Amino acid sequence: MLTSSQSVLEISSVVDVAFVFHAQTLENHWVNCAGMDKVRFTRFLIDSNNCLVEIHPNDYLPFRLNVPESYPSRLWYSIIMLKEKLSGILNRKAQQRKASLNLFFPLESWTYLCRQFLPILLSIDFIKVKSKPYQYCDLSLITKSSAVQFSMLRTSNPCIIERARKIFGVTCGIGCRNLPPSKGEVVRKIQHGDNINVVDINSPKNVAQNEVRRFEEFIPA
Repeated sequence: MLTSSQSVLEISSVVDVAFVFHAQTLENHWVNCAGMDKVRFTRFLIDSNNCLVEIHPNDYLPFRLNVPESYPSRLWYSIIMLKEKLSGILNRKAQQRKASLNLFFPLESWTYLCRQFLPILLSIDFIKVKSKPYQYCDLSLITKSSAVQFSMLRTSNPCIIERARKIFGVTCGIGCRNLPPSKGEVVRKIQHGDNINVVDINSPKNVAQNEVRRFEEFIPA
């Protein structure tokens, strides 16, 4: 990466987006990125003399552009937001069979996410009636029901869950029931006999509405 010059690429030359962080940033901040195939890290740059120079973590800021935000940064924070929402469901101590989450995702991020699943998975569009409160300019209130169009990606077989783990990391579909330690305490690691939550994509087809079967499994090792 040459910091002394900039180059402009044609759109047709762009294959995909890469998220490049300093190695220490991944180790200390984005600690759950293992398996995300678009995530890269660096410790060095090439200066104007074509020499490797070590970068200080505070001097390396990803998504650096002369604009308030960039397309890669918007994609990254959308993926992380969805990843955290999914983790919140998977890490519940009381596992629920029908736990779900409605998330209003930026259109550009949703388009990117759907493209990452092609051609093995296509989004499913459906309409659902939702009630929503409305407030008029005189502060009067009313509740109306309206049909809202949703789009869904269903992770229903091993091939799709493997692709999802390439996007969201190796912990996608797996949750931990352990309570997090207080600030300043040592890391709470998985121990023999701990219970984890696993999304079973090989669940039988006779489950109502083809929902995946979530279960509790004893982990001996």
